Amino acid sequence: MRFALNFIALVLLFLVGLTLATQNMEEVTLHYYFGVEVGPLPLYMVLLTVFIVGMLFAVLLSLSPVLRLRLRYLKMKRDNLSMTKELERLRNLPLEQDLE
Repeated sequence: MRFALNFIALVLLFLVGLTLATQNMEEVTLHYYFGVEVGPLPLYMVLLTVFIVGMLFAVLLSLSPVLRLRLRYLKMKRDNLSMTKELERLRNLPLEQDLE
C-alpha cells in the first residue's frame, strides 16, 4: 500500500513538473554581475535549476547537525563500552575478608 501511495505521489509530481515546463517555455536571459549574461534559456530550466540548487543547499545544511549527533553517539557508545568492561572487571574482583 505504501509503495502504491509513493508511486502515485511521484507520478503526480512528474505531471505537475511537466505542466510547469510546457506552460513556461518563454526564453529568458540571466544577467549576472560584471556584465555576464547567460541565455536565452527556457524559464522552466531556470526554475528547475534554482529548485535543485536550493534542495542541495538544504541537504548540506541539514548534514551538519546529523554528523554532529552521529559523532556524539559514537563517543557515547565508546564510553559505554569502556564502562561496561570496567564494570565486568570490578565484578570479577575477589572479595576481601577481614581475618582478625
